[in-house]
Amino acid sequence: MKHSITIIILCLFTLPAFAEDGFLSLTPPTGTAWTENEKPLAGWVKHGGEATFVVEDGDIVGTRGPSYSTFLCTEKLYKNFIFKFEVKFDILANSGMQFRSETREKPDQLQVFGYQCEIDDDKDTCLIFDESRRGWLTPPDEGTKALLDRVYKKGEWNEITIRCDGPSIQTWLNGEAIVDITDDETAEGFFGLQMHTGPQGKVRWRNLRVKELP
Repeated sequence: MKHSITIIILCLFTLPAFAEDGFLSLTPPTGTAWTENEKPLAGWVKHGGEATFVVEDGDIVGTRGPSYSTFLCTEKLYKNFIFKFEVKFDILANSGMQFRSETREKPDQLQVFGYQCEIDDDKDTCLIFDESRRGWLTPPDEGTKALLDRVYKKGEWNEITIRCDGPSIQTWLNGEAIVDITDDETAEGFFGLQMHTGPQGKVRWRNLRVKELP
């Protein structure tokens, strides 16, 4: 599919004042967890590696596994939406939130690919990476690093908003505009919580909620 990318970092758009009415919670009930026979959290399915995901006090908690990046993905697909969530590191790691994403068969795994809102402490959180496909769509630069250093709350909960409406893709971090791009590579797909490969990592997500747009 043909696509065009227009990157506008540090642009002067404002976060719309969306009412919380109409947002649907995506967080599974407290007490749900992976069982011994690998039964998934309600409404979610795991792809990729061997990281684990459980629900603790309303938070989805991911802990990295020994191989491959692992993704906890919604069974439902989403096209146009406003998606909000909060994230915090218990143990620092590279992470991300997939959106409009898909899977494809590989010899040793069902690989997740597609848009990812990067989550990696303050250096590139909320920038857009095309997982297992084209790479960075909004590569980090000195301007965004300075912005993220100011906006990102180290060691605390950070709220991220992703808005997709047709080819328009936007992100906000704690209410601050980060990215505005135009890209039409993929129009629909699932959300996926990423636990990246690496020596360590434990990530918490909470208050996952989505509002579908016409």
